[in-house]
Amino acid sequence: MLRRFLVVLLSLFLALMALVGFGAVAASSAAGSGQVQVSAAGASNSSGLVVAKKKKKPKKAKKCKKGKKGKKKNCAKPAAPAPPLRLLSAGAYHSCAVVSGVAKCWGQNDYGALGNGTTSASSAPVSVGGGSGTSGWTAISAGLYHSCGIRAGVALCWGYNSDGQLGNGTTIDSTTPVNVGGGAGTSGWTAISAGAYHSCGIRSGVALCWGYNPDGQLGNGTTSASTTPVNVGGGSGTSGWTAISAGRYHACGVRSGVALCWGDNGDGELGNGTNVASSAPVNVGGGGGTSGWTSVSAGRYHSCGVRSGVALCWGYNSDGQLGNGSNTASSAPVNVGGGGGTSGWTSVSAGYHHACGVRSGAFLCWGDNYYGQLGTGTNATSLVPTPVL
Repeated sequence: MLRRFLVVLLSLFLALMALVGFGAVAASSAAGSGQVQVSAAGASNSSGLVVAKKKKKPKKAKKCKKGKKGKKKNCAKPAAPAPPLRLLSAGAYHSCAVVSGVAKCWGQNDYGALGNGTTSASSAPVSVGGGSGTSGWTAISAGLYHSCGIRAGVALCWGYNSDGQLGNGTTIDSTTPVNVGGGAGTSGWTAISAGAYHSCGIRSGVALCWGYNPDGQLGNGTTSASTTPVNVGGGSGTSGWTAISAGRYHACGVRSGVALCWGDNGDGELGNGTNVASSAPVNVGGGGGTSGWTSVSAGRYHSCGVRSGVALCWGYNSDGQLGNGSNTASSAPVNVGGGGGTSGWTSVSAGYHHACGVRSGAFLCWGDNYYGQLGTGTNATSLVPTPVL
């Protein structure tokens, strides 16, 4: 009777232990060893008893509270992260871009045009300057065998330098960026463009060019090459420049809303109604020029620009690169699309024998399409703007 009472009492004790949270205690296989087996979820407290860890309940997500008139409060969605700044430039055999402030280049690299300290071509983007690259880049331009860019207001170039197109006072190639002007460089640069064998840029509102100059493409009134920047227009230069573009053997820019070009003009690429080269800027359209120009682009033997929302091109037109429905060259601007032109254009870029632009948010291209450069899904040449697929 006493034994049965003790068994019941022991059972009640064990049940009470379980209720207060103590884990089960099991005897070791070695009788009388007194060892305690602890599960992975348990831990010994100061008394030596095994205490099971209580699992914490997951926190509930805060619900949007409804205020007066059923409107939800405190339910604003977190702001989406700003997309990285992307600037893209396509050269002859390589391309460059700026992503989140870091300059990248890819493609042919025989003379160091990728700027990563090597002459090895790369089919994937590599950082300009090597390694993980440096931040602070705001502009970039890929030319024939060299490239240029702007970092923290300072202009830099790299790659082929046969004619001083890097602008650092030498004719030595460089596989890494060198300061335009040499030394520590100068600040205040806002625009830069790498051409075939010369380069141009804008510093504190003044246009400058450097490099090859047999056709007057530096625009300083001479045909002498220069390994450092010279003022377009000669002398101390003129201010008011807002855009500039270096082509193959000519260049164009916008000053105080007026488009100007200088250099080679064998096919009317200066747009002043003649075929006479000029070592100083001449007004596009001839005479006193016309205002309303916001952008301009110098290609191989033709040029294009946007004036008051209308796209215009001039120069060589063997493949319809002027976009006016013909293949007749013109030494004066003609409306892209023919006739009176169409409005809504915000930018245009002249290539080798083709051109592309943006109109009302849509991408269009025209001209030579032998390699599919119009992006239309065919290889058919187009004399008028055609939507890019």
